[in-house]
Parts: sequence; structure tokens; C-alpha cells
Amino acid sequence: ALPAYVRRTFARGWVGGITLSIPTHPYERDLAEAIMPEPEAMRDALTRTIEAASQEGVLLFGLDGPCGPQLCAYGADPRVTDLTPKSPLSFRGHVKECEGCSVRHACHGVRHEDYARFGARAVLPVI
Repeated sequence: ALPAYVRRTFARGWVGGITLSIPTHPYERDLAEAIMPEPEAMRDALTRTIEAASQEGVLLFGLDGPCGPQLCAYGADPRVTDLTPKSPLSFRGHVKECEGCSVRHACHGVRHEDYARFGARAVLPVI
């Protein structure tokens, strides 16, 4: 519903789009674990949000950045994914499930805390 809300609310004003990110340490230290979504729920919500934003003509930013989810969390949808090579980050990385993923070169990998909590469920390689 977020893209429709943005379109309705800001249709007469200028809004560049919506930046989506995932709360993480140290920014939301007290809330991060409590609001960390189940991988399947996140994939579903992101897929629906990307589709709704496309239909509403609302741009989405940040999904393929360091504060966004791993690319496989939304199937590396080309509407919101820049497939240029990405640099390693201290709080994210590729795991054994990332082997063979077609967008690995453009992905920062899964957050260590997500993989520690959900294991292989956190990763769904794009083939």
C-alpha cells in the first residue's frame, strides 16, 4: 500500500521516490531483532511493493545498496537493481548458498545477523 499512499499524498508535490532499507545495528540496536522479518515474508512484501510501485509510477531506491536486502530477497528485479559490481562490506557477505547465483557479482551478500538467525532460508540464489 505504500506506493499508492505516496502517489495519492504527494501527487501534487515533488517526491523523488521511496528509499527502502532494512534496520540494522547500530541504528536500531534495540529494535533490530524484534522487527527482523522472516525471509519468506520479506520476499513476498518486496515483490508486491516493487510491483505496486511500478503500477503507481513511484520510484524505489536503496534496495540494491548496502542498507537494502540481498538481491535474492526480491529476485534482483531489474526495475530496482543496478547490476554493477559491488564491494565487500564488513557486516554482509556471500555464503555457500550464494554459489551459482547469477547476480552475485552485483550483490553485497546477506547480512551476517540474518544468516545467523535464519540460515539457508535467508538466501534464495537468482538462477
